[in-house]
Amino acid sequence: MKKFNLLKKIVYKNIRYIFVFVFLLVTFLINRSLINVVAIPKTCVGENCPQIIENSSLSDKVPMYFVNDIFKSNQNEYYRLVFQEKSSMNTKIKIKISTPTDETQEIGTVELKKSAKYNFHEFLFDSNGEYNDLVFKKENKADGADVSIIGAQLSKLNISSEKEFSSFIPTIKGDIDVTIIDQQQTENSYQFTQLSDQKITFGQVFKATTDYITGITLDMDVVAQKNRKNKDKYRLELREATFSGEVPEVQGSLSHISFSISDLEKYRQSDGKFKFPIFSKVEKGKHYFIGINNIHADVDKSNYLKIKGTLDFDKYTDGIATTVTNKQAYTVDGHLYFIIQGSKFSEYNDTKILTGEIIEDLGGKNGLFNYQPLKNGYALDDLYSYTDDISFDNAKSIVFGIADPNKPSNFIYKFETIFPSKKIMISGQQPDANWNQVKMSYSYDGLKWKEIPSIVKTDVLSPKYKTGDFNYTIAETIPKKEIYIKIEPKINDVVPEKKIMISVQQSDANWNQVKMSYSYDGLKWKEVTREAGELGFKEIHIKIEPKINDVVPEKGYGLVNFKVEAELKMN
Repeated sequence: MKKFNLLKKIVYKNIRYIFVFVFLLVTFLINRSLINVVAIPKTCVGENCPQIIENSSLSDKVPMYFVNDIFKSNQNEYYRLVFQEKSSMNTKIKIKISTPTDETQEIGTVELKKSAKYNFHEFLFDSNGEYNDLVFKKENKADGADVSIIGAQLSKLNISSEKEFSSFIPTIKGDIDVTIIDQQQTENSYQFTQLSDQKITFGQVFKATTDYITGITLDMDVVAQKNRKNKDKYRLELREATFSGEVPEVQGSLSHISFSISDLEKYRQSDGKFKFPIFSKVEKGKHYFIGINNIHADVDKSNYLKIKGTLDFDKYTDGIATTVTNKQAYTVDGHLYFIIQGSKFSEYNDTKILTGEIIEDLGGKNGLFNYQPLKNGYALDDLYSYTDDISFDNAKSIVFGIADPNKPSNFIYKFETIFPSKKIMISGQQPDANWNQVKMSYSYDGLKWKEIPSIVKTDVLSPKYKTGDFNYTIAETIPKKEIYIKIEPKINDVVPEKKIMISVQQSDANWNQVKMSYSYDGLKWKEVTREAGELGFKEIHIKIEPKINDVVPEKGYGLVNFKVEAELKMN
């Protein structure tokens, strides 16, 4: 009884502490129950995760896709149709040409295989009437397949009979093999939790053995609280690095891709891993760092990305797991699960064919060279050279750079037409008035450049905004097989000066004198000089000359509908 009374007194005396302890315990258990780990979805049965096709042309809701006014045919004319497609699952589509009154002529049927890459198709046909439009239609509109169709174009052939089809030089189409594995470490028995710490970049140092990097595959789980609307932004970064077996030095970014938890699933592969399309030209034998930056994410133990890998250092000998914070790198025991994808271009007679190139035989010893950039990040691989600010804009689906008066920016294409050409047509448009105007030049040796004139238009609603379009033909007497095209921002020669003058006075002579400083970054301060005024008052003048980027803000530049065509003389 005495022991019970003693225990009762202890409980009564410490009731506040016991209550706080119980409250914290309950809170902990509730929070823990709300934490959700999103691993490989249950739908990924047998390593067969469903694929997400962005910006699909055909789906169950939209079973028909029209390309209006793509050509104007007449009776007994011959044409070539080329296009590319990728599908989320096996399906079948029909292709027709049609008139404004919905009269149609069927061209053919294509069986599509589930694919994460675009596949090229070509049809030769004769027209039995006057048609304007091209129509793609799912044969089974409720089979669940999403299909993306790009690069559809029709070319009129200079022939009078189907018998001449057999004499054509096969169509030359640029392609890129992005299944080439540069480097990999595929052990994933350990889970790294470093990204639960704030404002860090966590990743892996590796050595490149190819000239291009086209993708990075990582294995990870999402740790998040249930029902939380997660808008956190992460950034996958490719950086240069120096590594000699100890602590690496991680330098500036070469390329990056931003993503959020809400759109992460679009990068999920059939085996449940995540493949990010990140592109950069690299140097064989040099070290690089690939890592996820969480500086714009609100992370903690219940909200972060859990990266998989191994603690076995011997699994990969040309790098190490690394954390970067405040520009300082720290090694982490082990390695991430990672696969670095390289690339290999298609070739014709030892000449590299860019991914956006098609070279067609039109008959009668005439041909057509056509280049249109792919509407995905692989378009970066077509560049001959570029500055480090060049990237791919997913919203506009174009290669773009940053117009900065203090920093040169450009990207250059080198086109090899295989067959000689005397006439080259170049076209493209500024995306909209908010983008910087473009300066475009061409060269036959990559050294001497000639500017291509643009057509400047004034925005009707905002006259101060101007856009620049290009529609230019280069005609030469001597046939050419090679041309360089450089795209860069048009920068004003004169940057307007802007000064801010601030003048204040001490209240009166009885008040303490003032010390005033100014700063451009809130860290480094400079004291403002003081001058004696009338009656002993002190007057302070502050002059602030903003950085040039405050006067001329950085703007993106690039071209939509960029296209290069050349009339060829086929052998």
